[in-house]
Amino acid sequence: MQKLKEKIMASESVTEQESSDRAAKVDALILEAEAARQKITEATSSEEMNAAIREIQRVTKKARLRSESQAHGLLRAEINGVIHRSEVVEKKIDCVLAGLESQGRDTSGIEAKLSEYGSTISSAKDKLASAKELLQAEEEATIETAKTLIREAKWLVQEAHALLEMIKQAVRELGGEPCAEAQEIAIEGDATVTIPTPPVTP
Repeated sequence: MQKLKEKIMASESVTEQESSDRAAKVDALILEAEAARQKITEATSSEEMNAAIREIQRVTKKARLRSESQAHGLLRAEINGVIHRSEVVEKKIDCVLAGLESQGRDTSGIEAKLSEYGSTISSAKDKLASAKELLQAEEEATIETAKTLIREAKWLVQEAHALLEMIKQAVRELGGEPCAEAQEIAIEGDATVTIPTPPVTP
């Protein structure tokens, strides 16, 4: 559990607050495990010993489920990070397309691909949001369902990435110029960050 806590604290895919909350849950479980082991040490009868063993088994199962839940939660957060970075690129492409349209260039094919990309990313985000809720229950059945959703979201993100590469290539072929204006994008937790558009083609 201590290794899991270290991994949580070192992760750059979650906010500082979320990292602290996750670590606190692990700390609470470590204390439960220590208390259960102490009961075995202090047991003076077979009944107390059996009760202590059952408590150890309960805490062990809880620790396994929490560890699995937290590990997949970090993976979910990492995939969300990939989505956010892709959305920044999408914002840049939107801006470039506006410039191309003002020049009378036909961008309908790119826009169709961009719409497909948006739908794919939206589906991935929905799956990750559902997985987040399921992981919080820390139960075997819900964790398994969450794992499936995270895996499906990862596939969708890979599909979206391939679409994005095709879109970027098409934009370059049309001679799209980068925008100088900053782009804003909402991220998980209803926060908004401003991403300056660098002087490079999308």
